[in-house]
Amino acid sequence: MRILGLDIGDRKTGIAIADMSASVAIPREVIRDAGRDETIARIVEIIRDENIDLIVAGVPYNLKGEVAHQAEKVLKFIKHLKKAIAIPVETIDERLTSKAFKGLENDDSMAAAMILQTWLDIRIKNTGEDEE
Repeated sequence: MRILGLDIGDRKTGIAIADMSASVAIPREVIRDAGRDETIARIVEIIRDENIDLIVAGVPYNLKGEVAHQAEKVLKFIKHLKKAIAIPVETIDERLTSKAFKGLENDDSMAAAMILQTWLDIRIKNTGEDEE
């Protein structure tokens, strides 16, 4: 199973990819300064080119774990993305991941890898083994 991790932002969307057999998320690219439709079109290309089976998208809940302004925007983007693709999309709490890499080159793809790696680690912990 190949998984695409997304760190969705206002101006940039970070991309990471993992294969369940390897259980390691790898930062791939940052989609910069593209509108919603252009960003979704690029994600669709990646899904096709990389044979992606599942998307894991980070949602930036506030520190109380509630849906605030930025989380609402991300959830709206995910809603539009789901209309353009035929694979499942899961979400995971991504509080503070973008700030962890702020200022580094490709910080958003690194944040996407952190989001995806967290999902992988939870999945492995809950199942007790890697999925092949």
